[in-house]
Amino acid sequence: MAQNDFKLAWRKLLKAAKDLPLDYSFMDQQYALQHKKQQELQVAFNSFASLSVIIAALGLFSMAAYQAALRKKRNEYPESTRCLDKAALCPIK
Repeated sequence: MAQNDFKLAWRKLLKAAKDLPLDYSFMDQQYALQHKKQQELQVAFNSFASLSVIIAALGLFSMAAYQAALRKKRNEYPESTRCLDKAALCPIK
């Protein structure tokens, strides 16, 4: 009885499977594809990391240049810039 049910189910499965395409690939090809995707992701990540380091370095350079210009201005005009750091406490002339 159970054997007949199994044979019937197996026939139905084979009949349904005839219409399905056989799609297969080799494991080494799958690993190669995954490795290629990982390499592309690594290149993108390294590019964005490098870009962020360059932007940070430009920001630090601009802050240093601003501080240098501010100190140069203080040395050239000491009377007009004596209250630059404490603008709220400077007397208005």
